[in-house]
Amino acid sequence: MSICVQGRTRLVAAILALLVLAVAVAAYFGGWKAAHRWFSKETCGWIVRGEVTLDRDLLDCGERGLRIAPFAVLDCAGHEIRGRGPGTSSEGLRLNGVTKAEVRNCRVSGFARGVRIRGGSENRIIGNRIEGNERGIDVAGKTSEGTSEGHVLQGNEIRDSAKDAIHLGGSARVTVHENVIQRADGEGLSVESCEACRVTANTFSDTKEAAIDVKSSSRGVYEDNVIRGAMIKVRGASIGNVFTDNELFDSGFVFAAEVPRAEKGASGAPRAPRDNRVVGGQVLAPKVCFRFTGASDNRVEGVAVRCRRTSEERPSGTLAAERNTVDVRELGDPQSPPRAKRAAERERAG
Repeated sequence: MSICVQGRTRLVAAILALLVLAVAVAAYFGGWKAAHRWFSKETCGWIVRGEVTLDRDLLDCGERGLRIAPFAVLDCAGHEIRGRGPGTSSEGLRLNGVTKAEVRNCRVSGFARGVRIRGGSENRIIGNRIEGNERGIDVAGKTSEGTSEGHVLQGNEIRDSAKDAIHLGGSARVTVHENVIQRADGEGLSVESCEACRVTANTFSDTKEAAIDVKSSSRGVYEDNVIRGAMIKVRGASIGNVFTDNELFDSGFVFAAEVPRAEKGASGAPRAPRDNRVVGGQVLAPKVCFRFTGASDNRVEGVAVRCRRTSEERPSGTLAAERNTVDVRELGDPQSPPRAKRAAERERAG
């Protein structure tokens, strides 16, 4: 009888050993994602490596939500990453010196920066809802991680930001495409020292400061954007930017020189935007459609306008506003073009 019991015991042990071996082999040969989800749960502060699909909300995060490793892909599948508020929680999603990572389908709220990209290149922030943060998406290049370049921010809904909805600083060749930006207490999009960046087919509404603020940035493309109630500002040494087929309602363009401020560590002569072009589209402004303050050699071509005054030129200190050309056509009863209609539909859907 004891021999039979011992035999059965050995058989059970052998079966268990085979099961453990099978799990290990499955994890090693293609079953890693399933094994990963079984044996570990993502938590606040966790580093995302490889491809991960979030299977639950991450709430009450402290310093930060998740950190993203190079080449990682995070799909939140509609789950939320929530901080304790901008005064306590720093970053919802942190990409620090990261290359070719992607974040999609996340809801991020309650942080000083909803998404923070510091340096790195070719990261993608796609289809997220970023609400109730101090800044929605912050791309920083003037850091120890170097220039931040080649990123894509696309199809995100960014609402209720206490400062800027999107901030691009010290960047190059960043694409901002088809985002919906609403209710920012600062700028909708702040573009500072950004070289050859592309801002296309976005919608902006209810921003307290400029909808798009371009400062000392050059060779950018700003195309097919729909803006309601806030201006496009072009400031400082912004050179060779092109604004094509944008639609501005209760808004206008401002090109303005700036004097470097000593309290910000800057000095030197005033810097003025020049050689920028506004082509096509329409501007409906309650007062002035185009203002030039100390700015020179900028051109407006083929824009449909309806405003009290088409343009206005003023000096800025010792800088005269000169050689700016404005060629426009008067707009009758404004029509809502298909682009504006699609923008309104996206806003209502949110």
